[in-house]
Amino acid sequence: WRRALVLAPGMLVKGEDSMWLRELRETSIAWKSPLRIWQWHGERAQPLQSEAHISGWRGHMVELFDVVVTTYESFLANQAQFCEESWTCVILDEAQRIKNSGAKTA
Repeated sequence: WRRALVLAPGMLVKGEDSMWLRELRETSIAWKSPLRIWQWHGERAQPLQSEAHISGWRGHMVELFDVVVTTYESFLANQAQFCEESWTCVILDEAQRIKNSGAKTA
């Protein structure tokens, strides 16, 4: 797989000890393969297409990460950016939030 997008409620995404960061760190240990994770919200919510220059490599910021974790609200506010990217999989945590077509997060 190339890159995963995780959409979840803010309380499961925000903070260095968030549930999703803990789960992904544990997975990384179990797989014996480091996962590069980007918590994409608040001050970390730079444009996904921002140019990055690292050790002779140049490309889009999002290409540096295996998993991008964000809130439903951040996704909706920046939906066009996310839809321009190629995702191997999209994980919807607490997906009942999108079932109700009248809800703001649908």
